[in-house]
Amino acid sequence: MAKRNASGAGTISQRSDGRWEGRVTLGRDPGTGKQLRRSVYADSQGEVVKLIQKLQTEREAGTYTEPAKMTVSAWLDIWQKEYLGGVKQSTQASYAGHIKNHIRPALGAVNLQKLNPHQIQGFYNNLMIGDNAISSKTVRNIHGIVHSMLDQAQKNGYIKSNPSEVCTLPRWVKKEMQVMDDDVTAAFLTAIVNDPYECIYFIDLFTGMRQSETLGLTWDAVDFTAGTITISKQLLRERKAGGKYYLDTTKNDKAREIMPAPSLCRNLKNKKTAKQNGGLGLVRYGITRWT
Repeated sequence: MAKRNASGAGTISQRSDGRWEGRVTLGRDPGTGKQLRRSVYADSQGEVVKLIQKLQTEREAGTYTEPAKMTVSAWLDIWQKEYLGGVKQSTQASYAGHIKNHIRPALGAVNLQKLNPHQIQGFYNNLMIGDNAISSKTVRNIHGIVHSMLDQAQKNGYIKSNPSEVCTLPRWVKKEMQVMDDDVTAAFLTAIVNDPYECIYFIDLFTGMRQSETLGLTWDAVDFTAGTITISKQLLRERKAGGKYYLDTTKNDKAREIMPAPSLCRNLKNKKTAKQNGGLGLVRYGITRWT
Protein backbone atom coordinates (compact mmCIF):
# COMPACT_ATOMS: atom_id res chain seq x y z
CA MET A 1 0.00 0.00 0.00
CA ALA A 2 1.19 3.51 -0.75
CA LYS A 3 2.92 5.34 2.02
CA ARG A 4 1.09 8.08 3.86
CA ASN A 5 2.57 11.06 5.64
CA ALA A 6 1.14 12.90 8.60
CA SER A 7 2.42 16.29 9.69
CA GLY A 8 5.47 15.80 11.90
CA ALA A 9 4.93 12.05 12.07
CA GLY A 10 7.54 10.64 9.68
CA THR A 11 6.73 8.07 7.03
CA ILE A 12 3.85 5.72 7.68
CA SER A 13 2.72 2.66 5.74
CA GLN A 14 0.34 -0.23 6.23
CA ARG A 15 1.92 -3.66 6.24
CA SER A 16 0.61 -6.75 4.50
CA ASP A 17 -0.53 -8.15 7.86
CA GLY A 18 -2.81 -5.13 8.38
CA ARG A 19 -0.69 -3.46 11.04
CA TRP A 20 0.83 -0.01 10.58
CA GLU A 21 4.55 0.83 10.52
CA GLY A 22 6.08 4.23 11.03
CA ARG A 23 9.68 5.19 10.22
CA VAL A 24 11.35 8.31 11.54
CA THR A 25 14.86 9.74 11.48
CA LEU A 26 16.17 10.67 14.91
CA GLY A 27 19.44 12.33 13.91
CA ARG A 28 22.83 10.87 13.06
CA ASP A 29 25.17 8.52 14.84
CA PRO A 30 28.01 10.72 16.12
CA GLY A 31 30.49 7.92 15.46
CA THR A 32 29.56 6.76 11.97
CA GLY A 33 27.61 9.75 10.70
CA LYS A 34 24.85 7.43 9.52
CA GLN A 35 21.23 8.39 10.00
CA LEU A 36 19.55 6.89 13.05
CA ARG A 37 16.22 5.58 11.83
CA ARG A 38 13.59 3.88 13.95
CA SER A 39 10.52 1.86 13.10
CA VAL A 40 7.47 1.60 15.33
CA TYR A 41 4.38 -0.59 14.92
CA ALA A 42 0.74 -0.38 15.97
CA ASP A 43 -2.72 -1.59 15.00
CA SER A 44 -3.82 1.81 13.67
CA GLN A 45 -2.28 4.73 11.81
CA GLY A 46 -3.22 7.09 14.63
CA GLU A 47 -1.33 4.98 17.19
CA VAL A 48 1.78 5.00 14.99
CA VAL A 49 1.59 8.80 14.68
CA LYS A 50 1.53 9.09 18.48
CA LEU A 51 4.50 6.73 18.89
CA ILE A 52 6.58 8.68 16.38
CA GLN A 53 5.67 12.02 17.91
CA LYS A 54 6.70 10.65 21.29
CA LEU A 55 10.09 9.61 19.91
CA GLN A 56 10.60 13.05 18.40
CA THR A 57 9.67 14.69 21.71
CA GLU A 58 12.19 12.51 23.55
CA ARG A 59 14.87 13.39 21.00
CA GLU A 60 14.24 17.11 21.38
CA ALA A 61 14.19 16.85 25.19
CA GLY A 62 17.42 14.86 25.21
CA THR A 63 15.81 11.89 26.93
CA TYR A 64 15.81 9.53 23.94
CA THR A 65 17.86 6.36 24.43
CA GLU A 66 19.04 4.36 21.47
CA PRO A 67 17.47 0.86 21.75
CA ALA A 68 20.83 -0.84 21.34
CA LYS A 69 21.99 0.82 24.56
CA MET A 70 18.79 0.45 26.58
CA THR A 71 18.71 -1.94 29.52
CA VAL A 72 15.64 -3.74 30.80
CA SER A 73 15.76 -1.50 33.86
CA ALA A 74 15.76 1.68 31.75
CA TRP A 75 12.81 0.41 29.71
CA LEU A 76 10.92 -0.54 32.87
CA ASP A 77 11.27 3.07 34.06
CA ILE A 78 9.84 4.36 30.80
CA TRP A 79 7.09 1.75 30.65
CA GLN A 80 5.91 2.42 34.20
CA LYS A 81 5.90 6.16 33.68
CA GLU A 82 4.44 6.38 30.18
CA TYR A 83 2.31 3.31 29.51
CA LEU A 84 0.36 2.54 32.69
CA GLY A 85 -1.84 5.62 32.73
CA GLY A 86 -4.99 3.59 32.11
CA VAL A 87 -4.16 0.99 34.77
CA LYS A 88 -5.84 1.14 38.19
CA GLN A 89 -3.81 2.62 41.04
CA SER A 90 -3.88 -0.63 42.98
CA THR A 91 -2.61 -2.55 39.95
CA GLN A 92 0.18 -0.04 39.39
CA ALA A 93 1.21 -0.48 43.02
CA SER A 94 1.24 -4.27 42.60
CA TYR A 95 3.35 -3.95 39.44
CA ALA A 96 5.77 -1.63 41.21
CA GLY A 97 6.25 -4.13 44.03
CA HIS A 98 6.98 -7.05 41.70
CA ILE A 99 9.31 -4.92 39.57
CA LYS A 100 11.26 -3.69 42.60
CA ASN A 101 11.47 -7.02 44.42
CA HIS A 102 11.84 -9.50 41.57
CA ILE A 103 12.08 -8.30 37.96
CA ARG A 104 14.61 -5.47 38.24
CA PRO A 105 17.09 -7.34 40.49
CA ALA A 106 17.12 -10.35 38.16
CA LEU A 107 16.81 -8.83 34.68
CA GLY A 108 17.35 -5.09 35.06
CA ALA A 109 21.00 -5.02 33.98
CA VAL A 110 20.37 -7.06 30.81
CA ASN A 111 20.43 -5.21 27.51
CA LEU A 112 16.82 -5.03 26.31
CA GLN A 113 17.62 -6.20 22.79
CA LYS A 114 19.68 -9.12 24.09
CA LEU A 115 17.12 -10.42 26.58
CA ASN A 116 16.26 -13.97 25.53
CA PRO A 117 13.70 -16.64 26.45
CA HIS A 118 16.27 -18.73 28.33
CA GLN A 119 17.10 -15.86 30.69
CA ILE A 120 13.42 -15.18 31.38
CA GLN A 121 12.65 -18.88 31.87
CA GLY A 122 15.53 -19.21 34.32
CA PHE A 123 14.22 -16.16 36.17
CA TYR A 124 10.75 -17.74 36.51
CA ASN A 125 12.20 -21.07 37.64
CA ASN A 126 14.43 -19.47 40.30
CA LEU A 127 11.46 -17.63 41.79
CA MET A 128 10.08 -20.98 42.98
CA ILE A 129 13.31 -22.27 44.53
CA GLY A 130 14.77 -21.75 48.00
CA ASP A 131 13.62 -20.22 51.26
CA ASN A 132 12.09 -17.20 49.54
CA ALA A 133 10.18 -19.21 46.94
CA ILE A 134 6.90 -17.69 45.81
CA SER A 135 3.70 -19.36 44.62
CA SER A 136 3.03 -20.42 41.05
CA LYS A 137 0.19 -17.90 40.89
CA THR A 138 2.56 -15.05 41.80
CA VAL A 139 5.04 -16.24 39.16
CA ARG A 140 2.25 -16.10 36.59
CA ASN A 141 1.38 -12.58 37.75
CA ILE A 142 5.02 -11.54 37.32
CA HIS A 143 5.03 -13.09 33.86
CA GLY A 144 2.04 -10.91 33.02
CA ILE A 145 4.10 -7.82 33.82
CA VAL A 146 7.16 -9.03 31.90
CA HIS A 147 5.07 -9.99 28.88
CA SER A 148 3.21 -6.68 28.87
CA MET A 149 6.30 -4.48 29.11
CA LEU A 150 8.09 -6.49 26.41
CA ASP A 151 5.01 -6.42 24.19
CA GLN A 152 5.08 -2.62 24.35
CA ALA A 153 8.81 -2.62 23.61
CA GLN A 154 8.08 -4.70 20.50
CA LYS A 155 5.34 -2.32 19.38
CA ASN A 156 7.76 0.57 19.81
CA GLY A 157 10.29 -1.19 17.64
CA TYR A 158 12.86 -1.62 20.43
CA ILE A 159 12.88 -5.40 20.01
CA LYS A 160 11.91 -7.59 17.06
CA SER A 161 9.87 -10.11 19.05
CA ASN A 162 8.68 -10.75 22.59
CA PRO A 163 11.05 -13.32 24.17
CA SER A 164 8.60 -14.12 26.96
CA GLU A 165 6.08 -15.54 24.47
CA VAL A 166 7.68 -18.98 24.44
CA CYS A 167 8.34 -19.35 28.16
CA THR A 168 6.69 -22.18 30.07
CA LEU A 169 4.71 -21.12 33.12
CA PRO A 170 4.17 -23.22 36.25
CA ARG A 171 0.79 -24.85 36.67
CA TRP A 172 -1.42 -22.88 39.02
CA VAL A 173 -2.51 -25.18 41.84
CA LYS A 174 -5.37 -23.56 43.69
CA LYS A 175 -5.15 -24.08 47.44
CA GLU A 176 -7.99 -26.01 48.98
CA MET A 177 -10.19 -23.74 51.05
CA GLN A 178 -10.41 -24.59 54.74
CA VAL A 179 -14.04 -24.26 55.86
CA MET A 180 -15.26 -24.15 59.46
CA ASP A 181 -17.51 -27.04 60.41
CA ASP A 182 -20.97 -26.55 61.96
CA ASP A 183 -19.76 -26.75 65.57
CA VAL A 184 -17.01 -24.18 65.05
CA THR A 185 -19.39 -21.90 63.14
CA ALA A 186 -21.97 -22.06 65.93
CA ALA A 187 -19.32 -21.28 68.56
CA PHE A 188 -18.03 -18.39 66.48
CA LEU A 189 -21.50 -16.87 66.05
CA THR A 190 -22.06 -17.07 69.79
CA ALA A 191 -18.72 -15.43 70.50
CA ILE A 192 -19.33 -12.39 68.27
CA VAL A 193 -22.75 -11.43 69.64
CA ASN A 194 -22.70 -7.70 70.47
CA ASP A 195 -19.10 -7.45 69.32
CA PRO A 196 -18.34 -4.07 67.65
CA TYR A 197 -17.27 -5.99 64.56
CA GLU A 198 -20.21 -8.43 64.57
CA CYS A 199 -21.58 -7.04 61.33
CA ILE A 200 -18.24 -7.46 59.59
CA TYR A 201 -17.82 -11.03 60.83
CA PHE A 202 -21.28 -11.94 59.56
CA ILE A 203 -20.48 -10.56 56.12
CA ASP A 204 -17.16 -12.41 55.97
CA LEU A 205 -18.69 -15.67 57.13
CA PHE A 206 -21.77 -15.79 54.91
CA THR A 207 -20.85 -14.07 51.64
CA GLY A 208 -17.39 -15.19 50.55
CA MET A 209 -16.55 -11.58 49.66
CA ARG A 210 -12.91 -10.51 49.46
CA GLN A 211 -11.67 -8.68 52.53
CA SER A 212 -11.24 -5.44 50.57
CA GLU A 213 -14.82 -5.74 49.28
CA THR A 214 -16.19 -6.29 52.78
CA LEU A 215 -14.27 -3.28 54.06
CA GLY A 216 -15.55 -1.15 51.19
CA LEU A 217 -19.21 -2.10 51.60
CA THR A 218 -21.58 0.83 52.13
CA TRP A 219 -25.26 0.96 53.06
CA ASP A 220 -26.39 1.97 49.59
CA ALA A 221 -25.15 -1.41 48.35
CA VAL A 222 -27.66 -3.29 50.52
CA ASP A 223 -31.22 -3.77 49.26
CA PHE A 224 -33.23 -4.95 52.25
CA THR A 225 -36.42 -5.36 50.21
CA ALA A 226 -34.85 -7.67 47.65
CA GLY A 227 -32.44 -9.20 50.16
CA THR A 228 -29.41 -8.53 47.96
CA ILE A 229 -25.99 -6.92 48.22
CA THR A 230 -24.35 -5.24 45.23
CA ILE A 231 -20.56 -5.51 45.29
CA SER A 232 -19.09 -2.72 43.19
CA LYS A 233 -16.19 -1.28 45.19
CA GLN A 234 -13.38 -2.18 47.54
CA LEU A 235 -11.35 -0.40 50.18
CA LEU A 236 -7.62 -0.25 49.45
CA ARG A 237 -4.61 1.44 50.98
CA GLU A 238 -1.74 3.17 49.22
CA ARG A 239 1.38 1.01 49.34
CA LYS A 240 3.63 3.43 51.19
CA ALA A 241 4.30 4.42 54.77
CA GLY A 242 1.26 6.21 56.11
CA GLY A 243 -0.62 5.47 52.89
CA LYS A 244 -4.20 6.68 52.76
CA TYR A 245 -7.23 4.43 52.37
CA TYR A 246 -9.34 4.91 49.28
CA LEU A 247 -12.30 3.34 47.50
CA ASP A 248 -11.75 1.74 44.13
CA THR A 249 -13.75 -0.43 41.77
CA THR A 250 -13.70 -4.18 42.29
CA LYS A 251 -10.83 -6.30 41.04
CA ASN A 252 -12.37 -7.02 37.63
CA ASP A 253 -14.17 -3.65 37.39
CA LYS A 254 -17.53 -5.45 37.23
CA ALA A 255 -20.24 -5.13 39.85
CA ARG A 256 -21.94 -8.31 40.97
CA GLU A 257 -25.03 -8.99 43.03
CA ILE A 258 -25.33 -11.65 45.71
CA MET A 259 -28.25 -12.88 47.79
CA PRO A 260 -26.87 -13.71 51.24
CA ALA A 261 -28.54 -15.69 53.99
CA PRO A 262 -31.65 -13.99 55.46
CA SER A 263 -29.94 -13.95 58.86
CA LEU A 264 -27.24 -11.68 57.47
CA CYS A 265 -29.79 -9.26 56.05
CA ARG A 266 -31.58 -9.18 59.40
CA ASN A 267 -28.30 -8.47 61.15
CA LEU A 268 -27.49 -5.64 58.75
CA LYS A 269 -30.96 -4.19 59.07
CA ASN A 270 -30.66 -4.16 62.85
CA LYS A 271 -27.38 -2.28 62.55
CA LYS A 272 -28.93 0.15 60.12
CA THR A 273 -31.91 0.70 62.41
CA ALA A 274 -29.48 1.38 65.25
CA LYS A 275 -28.23 4.28 63.10
CA GLN A 276 -24.76 2.93 62.44
CA ASN A 277 -24.05 5.38 59.65
CA GLY A 278 -21.27 5.42 57.08
CA GLY A 279 -19.28 2.48 55.74
CA LEU A 280 -19.83 -1.00 57.05
CA GLY A 281 -16.28 -2.22 56.74
CA LEU A 282 -14.13 0.70 57.82
CA VAL A 283 -14.52 -0.04 61.52
CA ARG A 284 -12.28 -3.05 61.06
CA TYR A 285 -9.22 -0.83 60.92
CA GLY A 286 -10.49 1.59 63.52
CA ILE A 287 -10.84 4.32 60.91
CA THR A 288 -13.28 7.15 61.53
CA ARG A 289 -16.58 6.25 59.90
CA TRP A 290 -17.46 8.14 56.80
CA THR A 291 -20.68 9.05 55.00
